[in-house]
Amino acid sequence: MNKEEVFRKNTPDTEPIPPEQGQMKPPAQNGQDQEPRPPQQNGQNQPTKPPNNNQQQRPPQQNGQNRPPRPPRPPQNGQNPPPRPPRPPQYHTHNTNSPRPPYHVHYPYQPPKPPIIIQPIPQVQQGSNTSYVRFLNVIAGGPNVDVYLDGTLIASNLAYGMVSNYATITSNVNLNHRVVVYQAGTKGNPILQTQLPINRGSVYTAALGGVMPYIGLQSISIQRMEIPTQMAIFRFAHLSPNNTAIDVKLNGQKVFTCVPYWNTTSTIGLYTGAYTIELLPCGSQTPFYTMRSTNIGTGAYTLYAIGILDGSPPFQTILLKD
Repeated sequence: MNKEEVFRKNTPDTEPIPPEQGQMKPPAQNGQDQEPRPPQQNGQNQPTKPPNNNQQQRPPQQNGQNRPPRPPRPPQNGQNPPPRPPRPPQYHTHNTNSPRPPYHVHYPYQPPKPPIIIQPIPQVQQGSNTSYVRFLNVIAGGPNVDVYLDGTLIASNLAYGMVSNYATITSNVNLNHRVVVYQAGTKGNPILQTQLPINRGSVYTAALGGVMPYIGLQSISIQRMEIPTQMAIFRFAHLSPNNTAIDVKLNGQKVFTCVPYWNTTSTIGLYTGAYTIELLPCGSQTPFYTMRSTNIGTGAYTLYAIGILDGSPPFQTILLKD
């Protein structure tokens, strides 16, 4: 037999009947009856969906470069969050002419500030029956004055912004003392008559303030105490008639808040040293008066704000050691 006769002998006369709908297709042998599929490489030959012209196509995103900007955050508690403060300038410590890139960065040098102790220093009574009182003339637009305490001349021809020497008062009990103020060189019509309560063992500064003819006496007292070395106590007295409440900062740190006119703060403790004192309107961040390199030594100090803001006599401060 030749090859053609052998092939016809092994080939059936009838073609295989295709399976009807619902009947199972006979299994293929060695994949002979399977229809060849086109090669698929990485999804290149897969059928693609028709483009939707109504849908906007996004550009390719690479590492988030083409992402749309994020919407702003919603306001918190009905207010927009405050912007971040600007970053302070930076300086390089290496040679700027060198081609080497900067590797050592630091902020501008600032000299160290002396620390501030907010807690008052404990007051130590010395158990003395002796008290001291002096008078400060801060009457805006007023004349030089003579001050009498219980009929005795204590301060003579006291000018504006000046303070008298301490007068000594010895008593076993707390008493009210009569104060009479006259224009200097006269004793006819007093410009002020009032009572000054003085407690034994205390130190007083009686400030004559206000604007003529509306003047008054502000008694500013401090207990006699022992202050440690290299320590000081500090307070602030607001005696400027037309000024608003004042905030006080020492070396950038707020120590007194919203001190109203004709009021004196309590004392705070400080280390001795040089301070920058700033006065600001209540709640403001911009000072309207600055005292730089103010030396405060061991002892008790009171800073007085006097004068007329943007007027005459001009606004100024007086730092007195009690």
